[in-house]
Amino acid sequence: MARFVRPDQWFFPLSKVSKILLTTGAALLIGAVGLYCYAYLGQPDDKFSSITAAVYLTACATFAVGFLVGCLFGVPQTIQDAVATPAATAAGAAGATILFRPSNQLQQVSDWLVKIILGASLTQVNKLSLLGDYLKDFVGSPVAGVMISVYFTIVGFWCGYFIMVGWLGQLIREASDDLMSDLRRADIDNKLQQSLFGSAQAQDAAVANAVAYLRDGKQGTADTYGHLACAIGQKYERLSADTAFDKNSADAEQLRMEVVSYAQEAIRRDPEWRVVFRNLNDGPDLENDLAIFKQAGQDPNGTIKKFLDSLYPAGPAPAAPAPTAPAA
Repeated sequence: MARFVRPDQWFFPLSKVSKILLTTGAALLIGAVGLYCYAYLGQPDDKFSSITAAVYLTACATFAVGFLVGCLFGVPQTIQDAVATPAATAAGAAGATILFRPSNQLQQVSDWLVKIILGASLTQVNKLSLLGDYLKDFVGSPVAGVMISVYFTIVGFWCGYFIMVGWLGQLIREASDDLMSDLRRADIDNKLQQSLFGSAQAQDAAVANAVAYLRDGKQGTADTYGHLACAIGQKYERLSADTAFDKNSADAEQLRMEVVSYAQEAIRRDPEWRVVFRNLNDGPDLENDLAIFKQAGQDPNGTIKKFLDSLYPAGPAPAAPAPTAPAA
Protein backbone atom coordinates (compact mmCIF):
# COMPACT_ATOMS: atom_id res chain seq x y z
CA MET A 1 0.00 0.00 0.00
CA ALA A 2 1.44 3.34 -1.04
CA ARG A 3 2.29 5.66 1.80
CA PHE A 4 1.29 9.31 1.64
CA VAL A 5 4.32 11.59 1.54
CA ARG A 6 3.73 14.74 3.55
CA PRO A 7 4.58 18.10 1.95
CA ASP A 8 7.10 18.92 4.68
CA GLN A 9 9.15 15.92 3.53
CA TRP A 10 9.57 16.96 -0.10
CA PHE A 11 8.21 20.45 -0.78
CA PHE A 12 9.43 22.56 2.15
CA PRO A 13 13.08 21.47 1.90
CA LEU A 14 13.25 22.77 -1.68
CA SER A 15 14.94 26.07 -2.49
CA LYS A 16 12.86 29.21 -2.98
CA VAL A 17 13.27 29.18 -6.75
CA SER A 18 12.37 25.48 -6.94
CA LYS A 19 9.19 26.10 -4.98
CA ILE A 20 8.26 28.99 -7.28
CA LEU A 21 8.89 26.99 -10.44
CA LEU A 22 7.05 23.94 -9.10
CA THR A 23 4.03 25.99 -8.06
CA THR A 24 4.02 27.86 -11.38
CA GLY A 25 4.25 24.58 -13.28
CA ALA A 26 1.26 23.22 -11.39
CA ALA A 27 -0.75 26.39 -12.11
CA LEU A 28 0.18 26.23 -15.81
CA LEU A 29 -0.78 22.56 -15.98
CA ILE A 30 -4.19 23.30 -14.47
CA GLY A 31 -4.66 26.17 -16.90
CA ALA A 32 -3.60 24.03 -19.87
CA VAL A 33 -6.12 21.35 -18.92
CA GLY A 34 -8.82 23.99 -18.63
CA LEU A 35 -7.95 25.41 -22.06
CA TYR A 36 -8.15 21.97 -23.65
CA CYS A 37 -11.50 21.29 -22.02
CA TYR A 38 -12.83 24.65 -23.25
CA ALA A 39 -11.65 24.00 -26.81
CA TYR A 40 -12.87 20.40 -26.84
CA LEU A 41 -16.21 20.72 -25.07
CA GLY A 42 -17.25 24.29 -25.75
CA GLN A 43 -16.60 24.60 -29.48
CA PRO A 44 -17.79 22.84 -32.65
CA ASP A 45 -15.56 20.08 -34.02
CA ASP A 46 -14.65 22.05 -37.13
CA LYS A 47 -13.24 24.86 -35.01
CA PHE A 48 -11.41 22.68 -32.48
CA SER A 49 -7.94 23.10 -33.99
CA SER A 50 -8.19 26.85 -34.57
CA ILE A 51 -9.73 27.55 -31.16
CA THR A 52 -7.14 25.35 -29.44
CA ALA A 53 -4.31 27.24 -31.08
CA ALA A 54 -5.95 30.57 -30.29
CA VAL A 55 -6.49 29.90 -26.58
CA TYR A 56 -2.97 28.55 -26.11
CA LEU A 57 -1.46 31.52 -27.94
CA THR A 58 -3.51 33.88 -25.79
CA ALA A 59 -2.40 32.05 -22.65
CA CYS A 60 1.29 32.20 -23.66
CA ALA A 61 1.08 35.89 -24.56
CA THR A 62 -0.68 36.93 -21.35
CA PHE A 63 1.65 34.78 -19.27
CA ALA A 64 4.68 36.46 -20.88
CA VAL A 65 3.22 39.90 -20.25
CA GLY A 66 2.44 39.05 -16.63
CA PHE A 67 5.90 37.54 -16.16
CA LEU A 68 7.59 40.67 -17.53
CA VAL A 69 5.54 43.00 -15.37
CA GLY A 70 6.16 40.77 -12.33
CA CYS A 71 9.89 40.94 -12.96
CA LEU A 72 9.73 44.73 -13.12
CA PHE A 73 7.80 44.94 -9.86
CA GLY A 74 10.04 42.38 -8.18
CA VAL A 75 13.42 44.04 -8.78
CA PRO A 76 15.00 44.26 -5.30
CA GLN A 77 15.38 47.71 -3.81
CA THR A 78 18.81 48.85 -2.64
CA ILE A 79 19.44 50.98 0.42
CA GLN A 80 21.31 54.07 -0.68
CA ASP A 81 22.29 55.54 2.68
CA ALA A 82 23.87 52.35 3.98
CA VAL A 83 24.39 48.79 2.85
CA ALA A 84 22.44 46.70 5.33
CA THR A 85 24.28 43.41 4.94
CA PRO A 86 25.81 41.19 7.64
CA ALA A 87 29.28 41.83 6.26
CA ALA A 88 28.73 45.59 6.30
CA THR A 89 27.42 45.47 9.86
CA ALA A 90 30.41 43.43 10.98
CA ALA A 91 32.80 45.73 9.17
CA GLY A 92 31.27 48.79 10.79
CA ALA A 93 31.42 47.20 14.22
CA ALA A 94 35.08 46.39 13.68
CA GLY A 95 35.89 49.96 12.75
CA ALA A 96 36.62 49.32 9.09
CA THR A 97 36.19 52.25 6.73
CA ILE A 98 34.32 50.96 3.70
CA LEU A 99 33.21 53.25 0.91
CA PHE A 100 30.78 51.19 -1.13
CA ARG A 101 27.34 51.76 -2.53
CA PRO A 102 25.60 49.19 -4.75
CA SER A 103 24.39 50.33 -8.15
CA ASN A 104 20.67 51.08 -8.34
CA GLN A 105 20.47 51.54 -12.11
CA LEU A 106 18.46 48.34 -12.54
CA GLN A 107 16.04 49.55 -9.91
CA GLN A 108 15.67 52.95 -11.60
CA VAL A 109 15.02 51.38 -15.02
CA SER A 110 12.46 49.07 -13.41
CA ASP A 111 10.71 52.01 -11.75
CA TRP A 112 10.60 53.95 -15.01
CA LEU A 113 9.17 51.01 -16.96
CA VAL A 114 6.54 50.32 -14.31
CA LYS A 115 5.40 53.94 -14.40
CA ILE A 116 5.31 53.93 -18.20
CA ILE A 117 3.30 50.69 -18.30
CA LEU A 118 0.84 51.90 -15.66
CA GLY A 119 0.44 55.25 -17.37
CA ALA A 120 -0.08 53.70 -20.80
CA SER A 121 -2.59 51.20 -19.38
CA LEU A 122 -4.68 53.90 -17.70
CA THR A 123 -4.89 55.87 -20.92
CA GLN A 124 -6.26 52.83 -22.77
CA VAL A 125 -9.01 51.87 -20.29
CA ASN A 126 -11.69 53.29 -22.61
CA LYS A 127 -10.62 50.82 -25.30
CA LEU A 128 -11.30 47.64 -23.32
CA SER A 129 -14.38 47.03 -25.45
CA LEU A 130 -12.10 46.60 -28.47
CA LEU A 131 -10.22 43.91 -26.55
CA GLY A 132 -13.49 42.10 -25.88
CA ASP A 133 -14.39 42.16 -29.59
CA TYR A 134 -10.93 40.86 -30.48
CA LEU A 135 -11.15 38.01 -27.97
CA LYS A 136 -14.64 37.10 -29.26
CA ASP A 137 -13.32 36.76 -32.79
CA PHE A 138 -10.06 35.09 -31.81
CA VAL A 139 -11.04 32.82 -28.92
CA GLY A 140 -14.74 32.41 -29.56
CA SER A 141 -16.05 34.05 -26.39
CA PRO A 142 -15.14 37.39 -24.79
CA VAL A 143 -15.83 36.03 -21.30
CA ALA A 144 -13.57 33.04 -21.86
CA GLY A 145 -10.93 35.28 -23.40
CA VAL A 146 -10.96 37.63 -20.43
CA MET A 147 -10.81 34.72 -17.98
CA ILE A 148 -7.86 33.17 -19.85
CA SER A 149 -6.05 36.48 -20.00
CA VAL A 150 -6.60 37.29 -16.32
CA TYR A 151 -5.65 33.81 -15.11
CA PHE A 152 -2.40 33.50 -17.06
CA THR A 153 -1.44 37.12 -16.42
CA ILE A 154 -1.74 36.51 -12.68
CA VAL A 155 0.27 33.28 -12.93
CA GLY A 156 2.95 35.01 -14.98
CA PHE A 157 3.07 37.99 -12.63
CA TRP A 158 3.35 35.71 -9.60
CA CYS A 159 6.16 33.72 -11.19
CA GLY A 160 8.14 36.73 -12.39
CA TYR A 161 7.74 38.68 -9.16
CA PHE A 162 8.84 35.93 -6.80
CA ILE A 163 11.67 34.76 -9.03
CA MET A 164 13.12 38.28 -8.97
CA VAL A 165 12.60 38.58 -5.22
CA GLY A 166 13.84 35.09 -4.35
CA TRP A 167 16.58 34.55 -6.95
CA LEU A 168 17.88 37.94 -8.01
CA GLY A 169 17.52 39.32 -4.50
CA GLN A 170 19.61 36.44 -3.13
CA LEU A 171 22.26 36.98 -5.81
CA ILE A 172 22.50 40.67 -4.98
CA ARG A 173 22.77 39.98 -1.26
CA GLU A 174 25.47 37.35 -1.77
CA ALA A 175 27.44 39.57 -4.15
CA SER A 176 27.20 42.50 -1.70
CA ASP A 177 28.28 40.33 1.23
CA ASP A 178 31.24 38.92 -0.73
CA LEU A 179 32.38 42.37 -1.79
CA MET A 180 32.02 43.79 1.70
CA SER A 181 33.97 40.84 3.09
CA ASP A 182 36.76 41.42 0.57
CA LEU A 183 36.87 45.11 1.42
CA ARG A 184 36.99 44.38 5.13
CA ARG A 185 39.80 41.85 4.63
CA ALA A 186 41.78 44.40 2.59
CA ASP A 187 41.20 46.99 5.32
CA ILE A 188 42.42 44.54 7.97
CA ASP A 189 45.56 43.74 5.96
CA ASN A 190 46.27 47.42 5.44
CA LYS A 191 45.85 48.32 9.11
CA LEU A 192 47.98 45.36 10.19
CA GLN A 193 50.79 46.44 7.90
CA GLN A 194 50.56 50.05 9.07
CA SER A 195 50.55 48.93 12.71
CA LEU A 196 54.05 47.50 12.28
CA PHE A 197 55.29 51.10 12.09
CA GLY A 198 52.75 52.71 14.41
CA SER A 199 51.92 52.99 18.07
CA ALA A 200 51.42 50.05 20.43
CA GLN A 201 47.76 50.98 20.92
CA ALA A 202 47.06 50.99 17.18
CA GLN A 203 48.90 47.71 16.78
CA ASP A 204 46.95 45.98 19.56
CA ALA A 205 43.68 47.19 18.01
CA ALA A 206 44.71 45.96 14.53
CA VAL A 207 45.76 42.56 15.90
CA ALA A 208 42.53 42.18 17.88
CA ASN A 209 40.48 43.13 14.82
CA ALA A 210 42.32 40.62 12.60
CA VAL A 211 42.08 37.79 15.14
CA ALA A 212 38.33 38.42 15.59
CA TYR A 213 37.90 38.37 11.82
CA LEU A 214 39.65 35.01 11.51
CA ARG A 215 37.75 33.54 14.46
CA ASP A 216 34.49 34.36 12.70
CA GLY A 217 35.42 31.72 10.13
CA LYS A 218 36.59 34.18 7.50
CA GLN A 219 39.51 33.37 5.23
CA GLY A 220 42.46 35.71 5.52
CA THR A 221 45.16 36.21 2.92
CA ALA A 222 48.83 35.27 3.26
CA ASP A 223 49.54 38.91 4.11
CA THR A 224 46.99 38.75 6.93
CA TYR A 225 48.77 35.85 8.59
CA GLY A 226 52.27 37.13 7.83
CA HIS A 227 51.61 40.59 9.24
CA LEU A 228 49.93 39.02 12.27
CA ALA A 229 53.07 36.99 12.99
CA CYS A 230 55.24 40.11 12.74
CA ALA A 231 52.86 42.20 14.85
CA ILE A 232 52.72 39.59 17.62
CA GLY A 233 56.51 39.39 17.50
CA GLN A 234 56.66 43.14 18.13
CA LYS A 235 54.08 42.79 20.89
CA TYR A 236 56.21 40.12 22.54
CA GLU A 237 59.21 42.46 22.41
CA ARG A 238 57.20 45.20 24.12
CA LEU A 239 56.01 42.83 26.83
CA SER A 240 59.48 41.41 27.43
CA ALA A 241 60.73 44.91 28.28
CA ASP A 242 58.56 44.74 31.41
CA THR A 243 60.42 43.11 34.31
CA ALA A 244 57.16 41.53 35.47
CA PHE A 245 56.84 39.58 32.21
CA ASP A 246 57.59 35.88 32.76
CA LYS A 247 59.18 34.42 29.63
CA ASN A 248 58.58 30.89 30.92
CA SER A 249 54.85 31.38 31.52
CA ALA A 250 52.10 29.73 29.54
CA ASP A 251 50.99 33.11 28.17
CA ALA A 252 54.45 33.81 26.79
CA GLU A 253 54.61 30.38 25.17
CA GLN A 254 51.15 30.97 23.72
CA LEU A 255 52.39 34.14 22.04
CA ARG A 256 55.38 32.30 20.60
CA MET A 257 53.14 29.54 19.30
CA GLU A 258 50.85 32.12 17.70
CA VAL A 259 53.83 33.67 15.91
CA VAL A 260 54.81 30.29 14.50
CA SER A 261 51.24 29.31 13.63
CA TYR A 262 50.49 32.52 11.73
CA ALA A 263 53.88 32.49 10.00
CA GLN A 264 53.43 28.90 8.85
CA GLU A 265 49.95 29.68 7.54
CA ALA A 266 51.33 32.68 5.61
CA ILE A 267 53.97 30.44 4.02
CA ARG A 268 51.37 27.79 3.21
CA ARG A 269 49.21 30.33 1.40
CA ASP A 270 52.09 32.09 -0.31
CA PRO A 271 55.58 30.48 -0.36
CA GLU A 272 57.09 33.94 -0.93
CA TRP A 273 56.60 34.57 2.78
CA ARG A 274 59.30 31.98 3.47
CA VAL A 275 61.74 34.32 1.74
CA VAL A 276 60.36 37.29 3.67
CA PHE A 277 60.89 35.64 7.05
CA ARG A 278 64.31 34.39 6.00
CA ASN A 279 65.36 37.86 4.88
CA LEU A 280 64.11 39.32 8.16
CA ASN A 281 66.11 36.76 10.09
CA ASP A 282 69.26 37.38 8.03
CA GLY A 283 68.92 41.17 8.08
CA PRO A 284 69.66 43.73 10.79
CA ASP A 285 67.85 43.21 14.08
CA LEU A 286 66.36 46.69 13.84
CA GLU A 287 64.34 45.53 10.84
CA ASN A 288 63.58 42.06 12.15
CA ASP A 289 60.20 41.77 13.86
CA LEU A 290 61.29 38.45 15.35
CA ALA A 291 64.70 39.61 16.53
CA ILE A 292 63.65 39.49 20.18
CA PHE A 293 63.61 35.70 20.07
CA LYS A 294 67.33 35.60 19.25
CA GLN A 295 68.13 36.98 22.68
CA ALA A 296 69.04 34.58 25.43
CA GLY A 297 66.09 33.31 27.43
CA GLN A 298 63.42 34.74 25.15
CA ASP A 299 62.67 31.38 23.51
CA PRO A 300 63.16 28.87 26.33
CA ASN A 301 61.37 26.00 24.57
CA GLY A 302 62.96 26.64 21.19
CA THR A 303 59.57 27.22 19.53
CA ILE A 304 60.72 30.10 17.35
CA LYS A 305 64.14 28.56 16.69
CA LYS A 306 62.59 25.39 15.27
CA PHE A 307 60.48 27.48 12.93
CA LEU A 308 63.43 29.60 11.80
CA ASP A 309 65.51 26.48 11.22
CA SER A 310 62.77 25.14 8.94
CA LEU A 311 63.21 28.17 6.68
CA TYR A 312 66.65 26.94 5.63
CA PRO A 313 66.45 23.60 3.76
CA ALA A 314 70.26 23.21 3.80
CA GLY A 315 70.52 23.47 7.57
CA PRO A 316 69.57 25.48 10.65
CA ALA A 317 69.36 29.23 10.68
CA PRO A 318 72.73 30.96 10.91
CA ALA A 319 73.65 32.04 14.39
CA ALA A 320 74.12 35.68 15.17
CA PRO A 321 77.78 36.67 14.69
CA ALA A 322 79.73 37.03 17.92
CA PRO A 323 81.09 40.50 18.62
CA THR A 324 84.79 40.87 17.78
CA ALA A 325 87.28 42.72 19.95
CA PRO A 326 88.78 45.82 18.37
CA ALA A 327 92.31 45.44 17.05
CA ALA A 328 95.06 46.63 19.34
